[in-house]
Amino acid sequence: MIMKKFVVFSLLLLAMYGCGSFEKKEAPEVKRYELKYKYYKELIIRYPLLSVMGDYLIVSSSMERDTLCHFYAIDRNMEEVASYGRLGQGPGEFIQPVLTYTDGDEFAMNDLNHNVLAIIGVTEKDGGLDIRERIRLKGEYKPKKGELVPRDIMYTKIGDSHFVSKLEAGEGRFFNLLDSALVPIYSFGESPIKEEIDSYVSGNRLQGEMHVYKNKVFFGTSDLPYLASYTLRDGKMEKDWSLYYDTPHYAVSNGDVKFSRESSKGPLFSLQADDNYIYLLYRDGLLWDIEAGKSGRYSDEILVFNHQGEKVACLKLDCNLSEIALDRKRHKLYGQALMPDDALVEFDLPKELWK
Repeated sequence: MIMKKFVVFSLLLLAMYGCGSFEKKEAPEVKRYELKYKYYKELIIRYPLLSVMGDYLIVSSSMERDTLCHFYAIDRNMEEVASYGRLGQGPGEFIQPVLTYTDGDEFAMNDLNHNVLAIIGVTEKDGGLDIRERIRLKGEYKPKKGELVPRDIMYTKIGDSHFVSKLEAGEGRFFNLLDSALVPIYSFGESPIKEEIDSYVSGNRLQGEMHVYKNKVFFGTSDLPYLASYTLRDGKMEKDWSLYYDTPHYAVSNGDVKFSRESSKGPLFSLQADDNYIYLLYRDGLLWDIEAGKSGRYSDEILVFNHQGEKVACLKLDCNLSEIALDRKRHKLYGQALMPDDALVEFDLPKELWK
């Protein structure tokens, strides 16, 4: 009976969104590519995040007490050339850090616990890297009584003089646009679903991956096959489109979102973008298999969309990844692979996607 309810609900959703901003778009032709990895080295780092900054790959993790960021020289066979940061409360130290963006010769660490964004400069000097903190910006928001985390997280630079952040508290909005001093200008974004749900539920069930590229924000929910695009124009965020790229299977009951054990797929692990395409590391399997311990949190498939929201390619990988980073200069994709231990691998992107 439960299965029937989810099936009927999914059909209703498709009919409901057929003509609106949630229109399910399908590219007329989806090209499929099989990519083979190049193995670099074992990653003895817990829960790493990957980011490309010029000629270097940064592997960061908030779970490593003594070294938060490792710098690998891409053109020197991924030789580790520098490191930065540690857990603590002194200079160059953080309590709950996440690397949120790279831009030219700098990268940023968002200390979630203190609602602070540290902007750190990187310069080449005497054959090595000189890494120094340039400024720390303090978010304006102060947690209300009973809140465990600040409202704004994942501060990320957009354009030349703005930042965007994800809103943890929900309240019907998903992002903040902020000025260069992290002062909020206004909230934007909309829920992937039309039903009303509790703000706490929105901040948990409907969260996902946000990626900022130049003046664009791309957002994909982790547990729903939903993708949205926003663009910063003349100091304002404008919605480009939003869509379901696969059939959603969920129901809303007592202000909460429930996902079907038999039908809901995912999750989305990582999201990247370049001038023409959006790359989603998405698991085309049942969500319940992960919750039940039948599958790990990884995928061997990347979905590729153009900036109009049309699916144009599917990249089939010969290993499982849990995180990806795009190297736009070299037309490569780096990933954290399970082999069976964590390892750093590289893929050449199909020429059709960059030439």
